[in-house]
Amino acid sequence: MPLVGRTHRVSGSTPHGVTHSVSGCTPHGVTHRVSGCTPHGVTHSVSGCTPHGVTHSVSGCTPHGVTHSVSGSTPYGVTHRVSGSTR
Repeated sequence: MPLVGRTHRVSGSTPHGVTHSVSGCTPHGVTHRVSGCTPHGVTHSVSGCTPHGVTHSVSGCTPHGVTHSVSGSTPYGVTHRVSGSTR
């Protein structure tokens, strides 16, 4: 059976942060998650056009904040959320 959609996961604790990105056009959306505790922040981004929306989430504790961004064109909207403790 062919894979539908693309999934990316990254987790860990690194001194220079955890970075990952995904881009593409899939029928069932693009999903990616990242979690970790880094001194220089956790950064992730996603871009693409999907009929069922683009979803991404990030969680972690960083001294320099958590940054995330999303851009795309979807009929059901773009959803994103972030949770964590930053200084």
